[in-house]
Order: sequence, then C-alpha cells, then structure tokens
Amino acid sequence: MSRSLFALLPLLLAFLTGSALAEEPAAVKEATVPLWHQVTKDTVAAEPKQEPKQEPKPEAKEVLKEEPKAEAKAEAKAEAKAEAKAEAADKGATQETGKEVGKEVEFGTQEQYGACMDSESRIKDLRKMLEEHIALNNEMMMEIKKQAKSLLELQRKLVMSDDTQVEAFNKRTEAHNKLVKSANESSDKLKAELEAFNTKSMEHNQNCASLIVKMSDRDAAIKERTPAYNQ
Repeated sequence: MSRSLFALLPLLLAFLTGSALAEEPAAVKEATVPLWHQVTKDTVAAEPKQEPKQEPKPEAKEVLKEEPKAEAKAEAKAEAKAEAKAEAADKGATQETGKEVGKEVEFGTQEQYGACMDSESRIKDLRKMLEEHIALNNEMMMEIKKQAKSLLELQRKLVMSDDTQVEAFNKRTEAHNKLVKSANESSDKLKAELEAFNTKSMEHNQNCASLIVKMSDRDAAIKERTPAYNQ
C-alpha cells in the first residue's frame, strides 16, 4: 500500500502541479495587460456606441419630418388662395369693362353719316386733283432739265461776236427762266394743296372713323346720295 500511495503521490503532485502550470500562463497573460489598457478599451468601446444611437438621430428625424411639411402646406394654401383671388379679380374686371363699353356705345345720326359721305367724296376729288397736279409738275421739271442741258450746249458753241446767235440765246434763256418761275409757283401751290388735303383727311378721320350708325340710318343716307335709289 505504501508503494501504491507513494506512486500515487507523484501522480497527484504532477496533476496538481500541471494544473497549476496550466493556470499560471493564463494568469500571466492577464497580468501582463495593464489595468488602464483594460479600462480604456471598455470605456472607448462603450461611449461611441451610445451617443449616435440616443441623441443625434431622434432630433434630426423630428426636425426634418415635422417642420418642413407644415411650412409647405401653409405655402401651398396661401398660393392657392392668391391664385383664386387673382382669377376672381380678372373675371370681375372683364365683366365691368364689358358693361362700361356697352354703356358708352352711342349711335350716330343719319345726318352725321351723310356728312361723312360728303366729306369722303370731296377728299376723293381732292386726291384726284392732286395726282393730276403732281403729274403736271413732274412733266414741267423734266422739261426744265432738258432746256437747261440744251442751253449749256448752245452756250459752248456760242460765238460772242455773232449778234444773231447771242440774241437767239438770250431769248431762249428768257423763256427758260419764265418756265422755271412758273414751275416754282406751281410747286408752292402744290404744297399748299397737299397741306389742305392732309388737314381735311385728318378732320374726316376724327369725325367719321369711329362713327357708328344703325342700318336704317345708313341705308337712308345712301339712298339720298345714290342716283340708283332715286330712279
């Protein structure tokens, strides 16, 4: 028994010493790590995980979701109301202007329409006369140019010592000067006629351009001034 116990003791010792040896490295490993390293690892890992989850995220969600929606709805309602008011104002304005135009319409008389017909007829006659005078004035100017050109050629060939040639040249020059004087007088008269024509045309437009008459008055005025109706 002693031998068996003696043999078991080294085994027990070996078992105990082996477990001790197996536990020592773990203790050594834990002992080799300083305490401030262990504390900082725990605190640093814990702090960043808690701050973003609890404080910033809920605040950002509440601000973005609640306030802009309320403002957008208020602005949309205000714009819709403003547009509705503008449309109503435009409709009211058009109705009022239509009523005013309807009130301002005044029909002219048969005499007024007849006077406008007479003035229109006179203006047509003046226009025809002016066209004839303008044509005559243009012909006169062309004749003056021809005479002036021939007189210059005759003057170059003129022999001053020949009294007959000099006398003929002077006569032609006098006739040319008379034609020029007559052309200038015709031009002045034509200018006055043009001014009178423009004045009468403006008066006719002012009195007759906006004149509105009834169909019966118009037909009666035309009948008085048209030979076909009177026959």
